[in-house]
Amino acid sequence: MSTQTPLDAPTAEPEPLQPSRRRVGRDAAATLAFRTGSLPFTFAITIITSRLLLPTGRGAFVLALLTVTLAATLLGNVGVAATHELARKEHDEHIVVGQSLSITVALGLIGMLVLFPIDVALADQGFRRVAFVAAGLPAVLVIQTLSAALVAVGRLAFSNFLQFLLPVVTLGGMFVFVYWLDRGTTGAVVAWVVAQTAVAVVGLVGARSLWWPVKLRALPPGRILAMLLLGLRIGLVNLVSVLNYRIELIVLQVDHGLAQVGLYSLATSLAELLWIVSGAIATATIAPVVAVHSDEEAAIITARSVRWALITTAICAVALGIGSWFLIVPIFGTYFESSIHPLILLLPGVVAFAPGTVIAVYFSMRRGQTKYPLGICLVSLAVTGVLALLLVPGHFGVGAAVACSAGYIVGMVLGLWWFARQGHVRLGDLVPSRADVRASRVILRGLVPR
Repeated sequence: MSTQTPLDAPTAEPEPLQPSRRRVGRDAAATLAFRTGSLPFTFAITIITSRLLLPTGRGAFVLALLTVTLAATLLGNVGVAATHELARKEHDEHIVVGQSLSITVALGLIGMLVLFPIDVALADQGFRRVAFVAAGLPAVLVIQTLSAALVAVGRLAFSNFLQFLLPVVTLGGMFVFVYWLDRGTTGAVVAWVVAQTAVAVVGLVGARSLWWPVKLRALPPGRILAMLLLGLRIGLVNLVSVLNYRIELIVLQVDHGLAQVGLYSLATSLAELLWIVSGAIATATIAPVVAVHSDEEAAIITARSVRWALITTAICAVALGIGSWFLIVPIFGTYFESSIHPLILLLPGVVAFAPGTVIAVYFSMRRGQTKYPLGICLVSLAVTGVLALLLVPGHFGVGAAVACSAGYIVGMVLGLWWFARQGHVRLGDLVPSRADVRASRVILRGLVPR
């Protein structure tokens, strides 16, 4: 732990940052409360797909979702670009949001038509119907764009509601199609597509004041093109990031098949639940980082959020690591006992990479820069990929977990160094202090049911 720095002393901070500081903590706690409330539903979905689909069926379902995730990651950042456009304060928010949704829908339909035949070609012989997962892509993109726009204009509560609603509706679909109708992996795909579509419709109706009626040509063509290009640049960064999260999964599937993918994917699903905390902090950071007048003020807010992300994620990781030894087999079944060791080995890397979304807010939304997040992901991907090729053949999921954690740690060390240089803050300002521990208690209270 570092000693207290000027960033932690309230009397030394510029007065305008005080509302931002309180706002980040309050919004992070609210976002975390919503996302924590959705955890039982997300957890129940994992249980259903594990127990009823078994390792092989779960592996096929996870790989099918991976293709949509990759496509959505590349195409779904028009909302982030709209946030950057709103920060310019040159155009009305109704015009910017409406234009971004129009672009999003067009990209979603084109992506769906391209993705379906690719999924058919890649699907295992017994699981060809999982290719219909491509039908959910337009809805996924709409939800992403709406969520980013809602946060940017200060409607965080409705954005949180959409994120909460998604696993609730998905679980209902899983119960109907997988448990009740016993449709297996096909039923899981149908449930997922129906849930995405339903939540997208709810979002469009609930946020209609932001985009309806749509004014397609209200923005200058140059700004429309700039939004599209920035969205695709950010998408490329995030695509590399998702490959970084999943490259070892692909290597595992090639070397050992769908069953091993199913076993390891349970470990990754549980470990990445920890990012709910850092994701909530990053979401709460968006509005103040975009609103403040200078990059220096934005960097100070970001640095504090980085420290909070590290503290809260580390605390939750300890709890998850202890609980996994006793709960995985009773909850998910004896088939998944071999998921325990990979989960434990993933935790250090997941904690280390927790500030990644916070840093991305500063570079992408505040400064409109993508080269630094891209560099972080490329370095992490390279480390993970090389180690996965070396370790997965002989060590299965354990080797995949070691490779993944090593990539996360190396990438985030580089990322924090870059942020310190570009944000003109000291590396010591990114190390949690006692004051941050006290402040993080506000965020962790969102974990406690009232």
